[in-house]
Amino acid sequence: MIASTLKNRGTFLPWLKSALGDPTIVSYQFDRLVARRGPHDLRILITNGEHSSSPCCFQIEEATGDPAAYPLGHWQLAHRDPLKEEVLGLMESLGASSQERVALVLGSEVMEAVLISYAPGRRAVIQYLLDDGRRAIGKVYRPGGSEPAYQLAKRLSSTALGDSVVTPVALVEDLDLILWEEVEGVLLSDLFGSEEYISGLAATGKVLRRLHLQPCATLAGSTTLEDELGTIHQHISRLGGVFEEEELDPLRFLHSALEQPCAELAPSPESTIHGDFHDRQVIIQEGRPVILDLDGLSTGDPAIDVGNFLAHIDFRVAFERSENSPLPYHEIFRQGYRIPAGDRRVQISHAISLLRNAVLYLLIPDRHRLLKETCQKIIGQF
Repeated sequence: MIASTLKNRGTFLPWLKSALGDPTIVSYQFDRLVARRGPHDLRILITNGEHSSSPCCFQIEEATGDPAAYPLGHWQLAHRDPLKEEVLGLMESLGASSQERVALVLGSEVMEAVLISYAPGRRAVIQYLLDDGRRAIGKVYRPGGSEPAYQLAKRLSSTALGDSVVTPVALVEDLDLILWEEVEGVLLSDLFGSEEYISGLAATGKVLRRLHLQPCATLAGSTTLEDELGTIHQHISRLGGVFEEEELDPLRFLHSALEQPCAELAPSPESTIHGDFHDRQVIIQEGRPVILDLDGLSTGDPAIDVGNFLAHIDFRVAFERSENSPLPYHEIFRQGYRIPAGDRRVQISHAISLLRNAVLYLLIPDRHRLLKETCQKIIGQF
């Protein structure tokens, strides 16, 4: 039980302690929800009745396994962190008036709007079912966040990479809503264990390389591996007082072991990077990969995308309880991307991604242990 895993200290978020005592949510749901982004980003379900003023965050699929389990309009969605509360205006995007706007843009009546996912304070994903049998995906962004994301994705879809990225259809700016073309196919992650997964890895490596070669002069920000490592330090620091020190000390040790190798790297040339690239961000459509979630594009070290993808291959092998080694899968992806196996920058990025997710999976011991051990093996090669 999570209630016995966490320390019950007055410094811990009051709403989390309240959620742990909620009898309507069973313990395995907390395992999945808390581990997804850590205990400071817990997603829970509450009705918008008498408890509507309570903070709540949720992702329906994670909490119930069934995105249709709760009818739309019955939930108030909000996110409260220790410093502020952010409410994403989802009800406007799910209501009848917004559906009429969507229907006008798409030229077909909306029969149903299904909330697919909700990332607290950041975005939500809605699937619109149309009366002509088509489906469209809508993303709701923070206020003011939709227009730059739309323009960025629109430019990318008009390049030579256009057939390998999801295409934005329209922007409903006052709702901060982007409508995207729904890509028919299968997530690369869902093909694990098949020949299609192997061929998909090679093709994905090629497409990622092409993305990294796209001009990035108009992109905001620049992310380095040291930035990624700094974010992990913040995650671990936030967990102080929540977990026992002996649980956090191994993570601090791994973090320290990565600091010097990371600092010794020569500066990387800036590239267009995805920023959250893994095998659930790729749909295989008739044998070719199509990249999803382009709204997070930025400039940065391309090793960030490569290392994160390699780490997610490790996840897939470990979490599917496969007896296969992840190394042959790594090699296939590397060959597709055309990057040597001994690339130091990618090794460090791979370890950083494993460590970050080991922190996030603290409440699922088996996964946490596997990620931590794999990270330690990579660091042992330095």
